[in-house]
Amino acid sequence: MSAAPPDMSVGGDHDRWILLERDSVEDFPLMVRVRENSNIRQFVEANALTAICFWAERDELVDDFGFPRDLSALQAKEDAAIAQLTAAGVAAFHTASVTGEGQRVVYFGHASDIALPFDMGALSMPGFEVRLLSVENREAYLGLVTPTQLDLKLNGDQGVIANLEKHGDLGAAPRKTDFWFYGERERLQGLASELEGLGYMLDHWIEEPIGIVLTKVTAVDFGAFREISPELLAAANRHGVEYDGWETFVLKQGSPEPELTSAAKPRSFLSKLFGAKKN
Repeated sequence: MSAAPPDMSVGGDHDRWILLERDSVEDFPLMVRVRENSNIRQFVEANALTAICFWAERDELVDDFGFPRDLSALQAKEDAAIAQLTAAGVAAFHTASVTGEGQRVVYFGHASDIALPFDMGALSMPGFEVRLLSVENREAYLGLVTPTQLDLKLNGDQGVIANLEKHGDLGAAPRKTDFWFYGERERLQGLASELEGLGYMLDHWIEEPIGIVLTKVTAVDFGAFREISPELLAAANRHGVEYDGWETFVLKQGSPEPELTSAAKPRSFLSKLFGAKKN
């Protein structure tokens, strides 16, 4: 079966989007939603990048963590901006959206020889200042939207956990969970020795390709994997082996038999980008 063609629409509804967590220069949390499309990434590298910035003008519009309270209204404005570009038929692509520091910033890559034909009046929102800005600091942008190894692993964890929850799993309930690693045998032995001190026990070896399965009794909600995944990735990198994923069973209330489910193989930046807000 041939692979589906890349989604080259403005909005990327059929593309994969991933969520990243970042911190601003003032240590406020940022939620970054990024489009995973190598064709569009290459297009943006060679062309222009523009952002629509929605700045909250009053403190009561923002929660204690710096996130705008009415996110659904901002998402509606984002959808309206995408619809405007789609109707105009210009070569432009939504690449990312960042929320935090009292802002929602929506990025569009586009051909360098065009100005994006937004109707800014239609994108206005009570209580928010709306600006259209050119993104000149590509290094800061890339640092914001480029997934790290840990980002990708945590995103895979979230997908598996969501699948477990869909089957009625009690994610906070501890149960036997297996973790898979591959590499040279001596390196894997060193890894197993280190992780034994953290409660991971040898379950079995894999012969082809050479690998090891470690096991631990743990919860499998996302709170648990915020600690587990960084821990295992760092250990795997120290020993020069690959951490390949995890698997466990669905644990339901009163479930008589475990159902095996594999997670195996889930294989202020803003101020740097635009400078301080000017009144």
